[in-house]
Amino acid sequence: MPGLFRPAIVRLLAERDAAVMNFHRRRRGMVHVLEDRRLEVASSAAIDVDAEIRRVEVALRQVA
Repeated sequence: MPGLFRPAIVRLLAERDAAVMNFHRRRRGMVHVLEDRRLEVASSAAIDVDAEIRRVEVALRQVA
């Protein structure tokens, strides 16, 4: 089961980093990007909770 959520987390982190860098480039020198409250959401993902529960259940059965 290790790594079950890894691909989604890696994608979210990459999107976050790209958003932060893009925000920084557009406002270079104005304010530290992580202190600028205009950057509220750097990345997000829609989650189907039922599908995720099924994936976890399948992964647990494979480990058992």
